[in-house]
This record gives sequence, structure tokens and C-alpha cells, in this order.
Amino acid sequence: MVLGILFIGLCVSFLRLSQFGVDPFSAMNLGISGFIGWSFGTWQLLINAIILVVVFFQARSCIGVGTIINMIFVGYIADFICYVANDVVQIQMNLPLRIIALLLAQLMASMGVALYMVANMGIAPYDSVATIIEKLTHQKIPFHKARITIHQFLQGSYPERIRAFLFHIIRFIVPPQAGLCQFPAALAFFREKVELRKEALKQYAEQYDPLTIDTANDRMSRSFEWVMQPWPWEVNRKGGC
Repeated sequence: MVLGILFIGLCVSFLRLSQFGVDPFSAMNLGISGFIGWSFGTWQLLINAIILVVVFFQARSCIGVGTIINMIFVGYIADFICYVANDVVQIQMNLPLRIIALLLAQLMASMGVALYMVANMGIAPYDSVATIIEKLTHQKIPFHKARITIHQFLQGSYPERIRAFLFHIIRFIVPPQAGLCQFPAALAFFREKVELRKEALKQYAEQYDPLTIDTANDRMSRSFEWVMQPWPWEVNRKGGC
């Protein structure tokens, strides 16, 4: 079981290094952790802990020693391997190396899932969600269809308003020091710089010529009147050859 979880962590790290994309759950966690300034492993541990509460009440049989080890170590293993590859060894991931990393990731995924599930010592909270859906729908939505639906949801094929709703839930979950609640200040900073840019463009246009269409006016447009004069090949126009 431990070896299987190690392989799964290696799978996620190789997918990240390949830059060809990761699984939907990891993609969601990478996006959110990067946005709030957390490590991938820390955010994945938190979201798994939240899901674990639901699993405890709906599918307690899925919880075991493997559940805890999976939710703690997979993300941190992936972070460590990526840190070693990118910051310590500083591997330049060209296309051949990316393809090799992708193939290794598929191998690690197959071996990891096989060893992890055969051990029968509990599954990760995220993996239990499909089981809960199957249970709540009285098997009208089987496990494999529930799993596909979850992946589609995480990949963003559902309406934007649903993802926005989830974003606001996350905003209340994450503590203020995480950086997410600094968004209003960041927006105010952005607007301040936009105004400074507009003022700089206006001053430049007054002294020289407009750089953008929104800083041009009728007075400045006279400097471009030569464009309206006849060209040499326009023989039918006054002034043409």
C-alpha cells in the first residue's frame, strides 16, 4: 500500500514535469494552491480533509490507514520531486524528456493504483466521492459514470456559475492570511496603476503624438493629414501624377 501511494505521488510529479497536463483533481488543486500562495501538498491535504468529513458520514467503510497516508503524502511527494528536479538539479525539460516523463507517469499510475487498491486498506477521500454518489443515487449512477462526471466537473465543462459558487465557498474556508482575501487591495492597486498609465499616455500625446486610439483627438489628427493627399498612382485625383 505504501509503495502504491509512493508511485501515485511520483505519477503526479512526472505529469507536472511533463507539462502535458495532470489529472483533473490535481489540476484543480494546483490552480487553487497557486492562486492563494500555498504549496500543492498543503492545499491538497486541506481539501482531502474536508472531503473526508463527508466520507466519514456517507461511506465510512472507505476509510482506512491508506486513506490517511494517501491524503497526507501524495501531494508532498509530488512537491518534493518537482522541487528536486526544478530547483536542485535544474533539469531543462525539453520535448524528449517531457515525453519520457509522461510515459513514466502512466506507468507509475498503473502500478500505483494497482498496489494501492489491492491492499484494501482504505482509499483516498477524493476516490470515495464516486462511491458516495453511487450510494446516494441507489446505483442509478454507477461508480464509473460518477467518476467521469466528477472529472468533467473539475475540468470545467459545467456552467461558470457553479465554479463561481465553489470559489466563494473556498474563499470562506481559506483563512485571511492565505492571501485570497487580499484581492480587494490588489484590485485597488491595479486600478491605481491603470489611471497612472492613462495619465502618462495623455501627457505623451500632448507633447508628441498619440500612442493609442483613446489618447487621440481632432487636434492631433491634423498631423496625419498627409495620408489623405493623393498618392502618385492616383492620377484621377487632383494633385496626382
